[in-house]
Amino acid sequence: MTAAESPEQDALRRSRGRIGRTTPPVRFAIDRSDLRRYARACGETWPGYVDGDEAAPTFISALQSEGMDGSALFERDLPFTSMLHSDDTVELLRPIRPGDVLFATARYCEAALKDGRQGPMLFQTAEMVLQDEAGRLVGRVASGLVSF
Repeated sequence: MTAAESPEQDALRRSRGRIGRTTPPVRFAIDRSDLRRYARACGETWPGYVDGDEAAPTFISALQSEGMDGSALFERDLPFTSMLHSDDTVELLRPIRPGDVLFATARYCEAALKDGRQGPMLFQTAEMVLQDEAGRLVGRVASGLVSF
């Protein structure tokens, strides 16, 4: 931190230094029972989801906890008292089915400091990309984290 820099500006500088950082690929073998369990937990009623023949479009978010290692990506040493997961944007390009083997890689994308009603807020964004065994894009999830 420089003498003229506030703790929040220092956090922003360090966060921006993470832009482009990626995680190693995480392998997911998609199992019919996982798809069924997810569908039931979400209250899905469409037979293809309930029978586990196809993943619900939001299933990709269920892979985030392992596929996007937030502790390795997001800046956590921050001068704020609160942190929360603010949003996800999901893009599914093809159905996920039992037997699929997918690989997730995550990348730190952006950091921005904004003024909130109660002071500075740091917004951080990372993206998880899912590919199949042939390297074809299956989908992506952009996740936001806000500290205030």
